Amino acid sequence: MAFTTGTATDYRDLLDKLHTYLVAQGWTSNDFALGATLTDKSHMYVTGPGQAGGEEVNISIEADANSGSNAYAWKVCGHTDYIDGLPFSQQPNNSPVHYFLLWPNTMTYWFYVNDRRFIVVAKIGVYYMSMYAGF
Repeated sequence: MAFTTGTATDYRDLLDKLHTYLVAQGWTSNDFALGATLTDKSHMYVTGPGQAGGEEVNISIEADANSGSNAYAWKVCGHTDYIDGLPFSQQPNNSPVHYFLLWPNTMTYWFYVNDRRFIVVAKIGVYYMSMYAGF
């Protein structure tokens, strides 16, 4: 599994760094947009190559924020395929949506990536938050 670590300025920057790292590891970027501010919508749709033909891994992430309640998170979902133009919630055979709780401040992160999965660990203050996406 490929591994990297670093520092992100906020939960949006963390999404940007994850996207860059996944593409560098051979994942396909289907759609990616980073909002201009912390509360603007950001999203990432990526496909991992899988270990053999026909075993691709489709993951979508939307950054979600509510600055009034100081809530910042990623909504993470898996799909059996990616169809351009369909919104997050309508991609084929969605998995249940899971939330990865983050924050709008600087955080240390660790990414673990292979052809079928990725793991993100982020240090939020004194807490270590983790997420797993893929097979």
